[in-house]
Amino acid sequence: MSSQALPRSRIEPLSTVGVLALALALAGCSPQSSPSERQLVVAAAASLNVPFDQLALAFEQANPNVDVALSYGGSSTLAAGIVAGSPIDVFASASQDTMDLVSKSGLAASSPTVFAANRMTIALPAPNRAGVASIVDLARPGVTVAVCQPDVPCGVAAQTVFDLAAIDVAPATQEPDVSAVLTKVRTDQVDAGIVYVSDVVTSNGSVSEVAIPPSQNTTTSYPIAPLTGSAQLDLANSFVAFVLSEKGQTVLVDSGFLPALGN
Repeated sequence: MSSQALPRSRIEPLSTVGVLALALALAGCSPQSSPSERQLVVAAAASLNVPFDQLALAFEQANPNVDVALSYGGSSTLAAGIVAGSPIDVFASASQDTMDLVSKSGLAASSPTVFAANRMTIALPAPNRAGVASIVDLARPGVTVAVCQPDVPCGVAAQTVFDLAAIDVAPATQEPDVSAVLTKVRTDQVDAGIVYVSDVVTSNGSVSEVAIPPSQNTTTSYPIAPLTGSAQLDLANSFVAFVLSEKGQTVLVDSGFLPALGN
């Protein structure tokens, strides 16, 4: 791995206005890399940060001259950055709709492949002072709820859950990605948050949860694709294959994700 100011070569987070900053940051890192080292830039949905940190490390160990730089954020923001020209090699999205923005722009080097799925749950701080015990409690007056912004996959999923439960929830805050929602819950700034099951599984016990019944829940698929702008498609394809491999799938399932839909 190269010697960079950012730990684990993580670029956090990528915003639309930060596209140029990302390009400059990558350019600034290049002189510090050894001549034989290759940097692979992977943009991934914020909900993937725990398993993808593990997968990036395992990929680097299997490919000693490769440095995986990870950029996490809301999938819609990442997709907008890619369309705007951000120098990304691989995109892993939390929804097919955001991946379609990239594919329809001709920026996916191959057909995106679904590599995992996820469900929603209610994350609660400790203690659960609001007494939230079910999804309908989120509509009670005085209960503060954090969700993702409506254009982000986790925000779309949260609204789907509310619609299926036939409740009207006025969020206290709408965050740019699911990691920010979880932070609001973990730091006791809200009474509850709608996050992915994987976020609670990987939270190290910092939050508790109330499960959402299947009849009121929704499942989202996660597609991944190498990008046409990559100068190293062989390496980008290898990383995608690694995520889809048995080892990659085990890491994802251990982090609370479902196997790819249909598998």
